[in-house]
Amino acid sequence: MKARTAGGYKLIFGYLGIFIALIGVITLIPLLMIAFYWDEWRCWADFAIPGLASIVLGLGLFFGFLYKAEKQQLAKHQDSVLLVLIWLFAVAMPCQICYLRTLYFHKQGFVATINLDDFQKAFEKPRRPARNEPAFF
Repeated sequence: MKARTAGGYKLIFGYLGIFIALIGVITLIPLLMIAFYWDEWRCWADFAIPGLASIVLGLGLFFGFLYKAEKQQLAKHQDSVLLVLIWLFAVAMPCQICYLRTLYFHKQGFVATINLDDFQKAFEKPRRPARNEPAFF
């Protein structure tokens, strides 16, 4: 029986699965605070759902690509690809926590930073002043 080998992108996705599961465990750590602050129990799903989903996704990638496979060495620049994918997932993780609330606040921050009225006015044709209107308005 020939042993399964994991090399190339299979190896990258297998290692990525390990790190995604680890990020999921780290996401679950704030749930320990509920034992001390009972008033915060309403927020348990905001951490439990993304954390458990990350653990399931990570273990799925690990068992799908790396489990019981003979691991080869990462080729040139594949470690960089793995690192970028880990960082992208780690940065995207806060956006998964309470997604609708963060989406709302991101939208509000965008609207407050870029005044959309001024943005639209920048693309309008300049209006010629009327005869009786001063030119500086």
